[in-house]
Amino acid sequence: MTFSSSILIPVYNQDPDILRACLRSALWQRGQEVQVVVVDDGSAAPFDALLVELEDEALGALDRHEIQTRGWVTYTRQANGGVAAALNAALSLATGTYIHWLSSDDLYHPDKVAKQVALMERNGASVSYCTYEDGVPHPQTCYPAVQYPTREKLFEDLRQQCFINACTVCWRADFLRKIGGFDPSFRHCQDYEVLLRSAQRENFAALNVPLVRRRVHAGQMLNVLRQKEEQEIKAQELARLNEMYGCTARLWVPK
Repeated sequence: MTFSSSILIPVYNQDPDILRACLRSALWQRGQEVQVVVVDDGSAAPFDALLVELEDEALGALDRHEIQTRGWVTYTRQANGGVAAALNAALSLATGTYIHWLSSDDLYHPDKVAKQVALMERNGASVSYCTYEDGVPHPQTCYPAVQYPTREKLFEDLRQQCFINACTVCWRADFLRKIGGFDPSFRHCQDYEVLLRSAQRENFAALNVPLVRRRVHAGQMLNVLRQKEEQEIKAQELARLNEMYGCTARLWVPK
């Protein structure tokens, strides 16, 4: 079955309550038929029961006409290979015309998919991004999405720093597949790399509406950058991006 959009969610040892909130935000999208593709990247315990519970919950609400969409779950497990490998596995299972990436600890606004797809269809865009907020349940900081006049200016600024949260991005599936999906050789910079590769080819349509909420918590993946060896790996990846794209972005370490 072909869906309007597929939401790709890589999962690794996520807190079940945090994952439950994430999946609900993906399943309960308004005005669109979405496919939610969950790839468990070698977690210690499977999430099968949780996924069945949430899909039944969403379908039950649909029967009561409380939501305007159907969210269908595609789920698979694989040996741990990192975020990009899990995203590529999810992309191989996705049947949507549009592709969204949602981290397993973040949240989508109920209109995220519908509003972003509508923008792209109006503009004929292959890539778009939107505003996001830090803070769950209450927003603390808002990061606006700016419409760039040209692809060249977007690419120039993106090479200086990664100012786009990849979970705000929507790609046309045919475009993302054409450029090769996600690069599993990157452990920390897989988001930055795919954004640069996208911006080499297309300008991004921008929707300055907060449709993604980023959860800030002790267990989020970026906290591994407190470890010296992980900092060194990311520094090496940034050096590679400099060679590939002429990036000047500096290593950021969480405090």
